[in-house]
Amino acid sequence: MKKIATIIALMFASVLAFAMREPVNEPEKISEVINDYYPGLRDYYEAGVIDVASLTEEMLADGTKEYSIKYRFVRNIYEGPEKVKVLKECYPDIYALARAGLVKDVVVYKFVDQNTGRIFNQIAYNWSEMVLRARDRMHRR
Repeated sequence: MKKIATIIALMFASVLAFAMREPVNEPEKISEVINDYYPGLRDYYEAGVIDVASLTEEMLADGTKEYSIKYRFVRNIYEGPEKVKVLKECYPDIYALARAGLVKDVVVYKFVDQNTGRIFNQIAYNWSEMVLRARDRMHRR
């Protein structure tokens, strides 16, 4: 009988503890929590290379707050003027080829290298039809 009472008490305590966790959904609050409680994630969050799946706040018995975060690394694709700036600075050859119409579908993104933890830029593109036709003609000769 004592075992059953203990199990029920533990279940009640775990439900009560879980109920005291509140989700944090506002971007400003997420940024504040990361800055204050997870400074190691700050650069990743500011660079947009982590996706915060969930962030919960728990009020402890002593009145302090504790946060629990779940996140994953993602690619952050550059758009518009920022994309052009990165192309010009980091990939000037591809920028010139794109301006000349020799490459198309250029995608520039930043990501986290899982081995080093550093943020890097990467690029993907396709050759234009004009280049592919010229290459095919050269191979047929």
